[in-house]
Amino acid sequence: MDITATYQWASSDARYFRYKGIPTIQYGPANTEGIHSYNETVDIKDLISSAKVYTGMILDLLK
Repeated sequence: MDITATYQWASSDARYFRYKGIPTIQYGPANTEGIHSYNETVDIKDLISSAKVYTGMILDLLK
């Protein structure tokens, strides 16, 4: 899985954290071609990799 920094032009709930001055990183799988459009897709392997990252972060927070 390649990780790239990408500017997101669409809105998300992350903006509410930024409005409050909370540094925010948005992370998740995406196929940048066709993102946020009709029939948007994501590769299953990228979805699974992202789920593993989220699981690891949650487990670290619970320590």
